[in-house]
Amino acid sequence: IIQHLMAEENSNTIDELAFKLNIGRTTLINDLKKAAAVLNPYNLKIIGKQNKGMYLSGEELNLRFFILENIYSYLYSDYPLDIEVKEIVLQTAQRYAIESVSQEMLLKFVTLMLDRLLNEHPLDNLNEKYYKLLETKEFNIAKEIACLIEKELHITIPIPEIIFITLPIAGRRTSTNTRSMAGITITEEIKRLMSLIIEQLDSEMNLKLNNQTLLKDLEYHLTFMINRLIFGIRLKNPFLGDIKRKYPVAYKMAEVAGKVIEEKYDISVSEDELGYLALYFGVFIGENENRERHLRKVAVVCG
Repeated sequence: IIQHLMAEENSNTIDELAFKLNIGRTTLINDLKKAAAVLNPYNLKIIGKQNKGMYLSGEELNLRFFILENIYSYLYSDYPLDIEVKEIVLQTAQRYAIESVSQEMLLKFVTLMLDRLLNEHPLDNLNEKYYKLLETKEFNIAKEIACLIEKELHITIPIPEIIFITLPIAGRRTSTNTRSMAGITITEEIKRLMSLIIEQLDSEMNLKLNNQTLLKDLEYHLTFMINRLIFGIRLKNPFLGDIKRKYPVAYKMAEVAGKVIEEKYDISVSEDELGYLALYFGVFIGENENRERHLRKVAVVCG
């Protein structure tokens, strides 16, 4: 149903849509309610009345986020990118040492961008915050990819579309490859955020983060994490349940850090992001436990 509505320019009545989808009228009405429920978190709505026609209403960017997070495999598993275009994306990503999970995400963004653009559903009315990416190294990588695709397919890719494929690069997973991190600048803003998190952990949990290597890794992670939160890129964390169950103290530290981020940027931090953040704090806890194993005597002092 959603696939049909997002591709149609004209509105459809219930009967017309049921006929096109080869399902019963009652079934369609019930399924439209389900469709409305899954679209609602993305500010997308099915507008219209049963006998006067319906259409999908909302911003193109929100629709693309919905597709990526919910129905991408359904829409595109049978329509892969051209081999030449896929090679352009992967070779460029590898040259900039973008790790494999982020490469797959970048391929999805490029596939979706080309499909919507070539089928006359271009991206417009982008929020002003997205144009801040124009001055970043990540935008230059995306622009390089776009230029090569333009030559291959003989098309023109507008700036908003290049910004769109910049998003998975700006919000990529933090790589374990130190070479890929060499060109990333930790801003003063991230350093201040890191200081606020350290202060809050000390205040709430009496924990002092003093491992400089860990703190540097955490700053890189926060750089990409903040981009994801600001630009609406949602990561799924398949290990979230295990992390919460096996590492409760690390997850609590992540929640404290999450509150600092929410207060500073006025954005909510998902549990999936907290789970990834907890992995870094788990390393800190593990190192402290190793040091404490050398103790031979412990005194417990209480009231």
